[in-house]
Amino acid sequence: MLQQHIHIRANLPKLLAQAVRAGHQGAAVAALLAWGEGTKPLLVLWQEVSSLVENSSSQEVKKD
Repeated sequence: MLQQHIHIRANLPKLLAQAVRAGHQGAAVAALLAWGEGTKPLLVLWQEVSSLVENSSSQEVKKD
């Protein structure tokens, strides 16, 4: 559990940047605010933003 928490804390900024590049600026800012204000658990934020990025990636593959 600790390893997972460390991984998430280290990689959430990169994931948020990927979300912005994928066109999810509003969701990325909302997640950043929730992270900074502590209003959502870190794991929940990770899962939500990961889902956005993964869905965007799969849509890009379908476009090609």
